[in-house]
Amino acid sequence: MGYFPFFIEIGGKKCVVAGGGAAALRRINTLVKFGPQITVIAPAIMSEISSMDSVTCIARPFEDSDIEGAFMVVAATDDLLTNMRIAELCKEKNIPAEAVGSREGSGFLFPDVAMKNGITIGISIADKGPVIPSEIREKAESLISEYDSGEEEFIRKYRRFLMEWISDEHERKNMLKVILKLYKSGADETEILKFIEIAR
Repeated sequence: MGYFPFFIEIGGKKCVVAGGGAAALRRINTLVKFGPQITVIAPAIMSEISSMDSVTCIARPFEDSDIEGAFMVVAATDDLLTNMRIAELCKEKNIPAEAVGSREGSGFLFPDVAMKNGITIGISIADKGPVIPSEIREKAESLISEYDSGEEEFIRKYRRFLMEWISDEHERKNMLKVILKLYKSGADETEILKFIEIAR
């Protein structure tokens, strides 16, 4: 069975990362894009992490009390049993935690993330197999790089407009698809508004 992709706002929220090595760095590089308050705790912390202005580093072993007030925890030490113990501690306090190296011991799975032009795609696989999430991420990044960011603003603008005069959601979606095709074909705003007036 697969895992449900649960998207949630983490901006400004406390995120604790136990571990200062490569596994922690990969996850921090993703987390910083979403603006949480990241605290890294480990006896040794890579310079790539300690040099980040948006990350607070504490150079000492992890202590159980470090999870207090955390919104989420990433246990990314170089010891699997330690990661699992931290995740179990978080579970007791209802704090989502990833135990790096143990799917079974994790409260959530840290996905590969493709992010561009206002689009975020999270990728994980149900179990080990021939498909590598990073390969899918690269293809997803290539796909969304072709996305016209102007479409997002166009859709936002006309969705609000259509909601004022089409109450049926199904009809509204169909109309939005039609005028989006007009937009992609090169129609200007005057032509689109004229079409909408005729359709009304």
